[in-house]
Amino acid sequence: MRKIEFTPQQTHDIIHKYQYEHLSQQKIAEYYNVSKTAIRNLLLANNVQMRNNKMEIPDTIKQQIIDRYVNQYFGLQTAGKPWGYSQKVVETLLKDAGIHKRTYLEAKQIARTYSVNDDYFKTQSSNMAYILGFLAADGNIAKKENCINIQLQLQDEQILQDIKNEVQSTYNLDYYKTRAGRDTVKFNIWSYEWKKDLAIYNIIPNKTFVLMPPDRLNKIYYKDFIRGYFDGDGSISCHKNNIKYCSWEIVGASKSMIEWIYNILANQYHIFNTNKITKFYTDNDKLIYKIGYYGVEDIQKLYNLLYQDDDCLCLLRKKEKFETILK
Repeated sequence: MRKIEFTPQQTHDIIHKYQYEHLSQQKIAEYYNVSKTAIRNLLLANNVQMRNNKMEIPDTIKQQIIDRYVNQYFGLQTAGKPWGYSQKVVETLLKDAGIHKRTYLEAKQIARTYSVNDDYFKTQSSNMAYILGFLAADGNIAKKENCINIQLQLQDEQILQDIKNEVQSTYNLDYYKTRAGRDTVKFNIWSYEWKKDLAIYNIIPNKTFVLMPPDRLNKIYYKDFIRGYFDGDGSISCHKNNIKYCSWEIVGASKSMIEWIYNILANQYHIFNTNKITKFYTDNDKLIYKIGYYGVEDIQKLYNLLYQDDDCLCLLRKKEKFETILK
């Protein structure tokens, strides 16, 4: 088996994530797409002291994990998941806090407490296509559970609240700080029908590098899908001293998806880009593809396309950035 080699910068970052951000070895391994053993070997080789899973969890995170289980009704497998803690760790925390684990009947009762429109993705619409695009870019589909979630920075809470209302969900938004101290908001949905229907549009577990275009989506909704994808994995910016130097960009790890968006914008909406699809590597050596459109003229065309419906679902922060550039 080939030995995994890390760059000096990666080694520094891994040690920092373990010691100061309190990420688990498993969580770090998932981030770098390597085995847990590879991370453990690196830590040991650099004389990093292994921690006791229970005792080394900061008190603030312990309380958030317990709150997720007791008050937000996450399960044993998911209560500690944002920080990479296993079911066993969660069970130990609950035991130490004198909190009993829910029985099977109690868990079933909780499952009936919350609801969502399970048939939402069975009927195509502008808003449905937008949410498909957002999930394609920024959603996570659990592999073993019927759970779909989106996690964003707290400043973008607005779009999660709008999506929550659109799909008629009574599930609560989940607020917490990451180990790095960032305020985030997360929307979790548990639905067998959602998971099954999303797969029809190629939104599946572990989709990042294999995401395929939504070939079963009616082409009249392509603009809405692209708006959703842009809100999840796109950016718009302008030079602080010259507003004429502005850019609209979309990125993704799936070449097929980025090429599809590029071709749809050109062939269906006649928004052409003389710059070809570019690619670059992230700090953890993951290949990313990017398309970009530059200049006020292209920005205006994209705005007219994406926001032609006044009441469309969108991330207001990015729409307002468009309007600031074009005013």
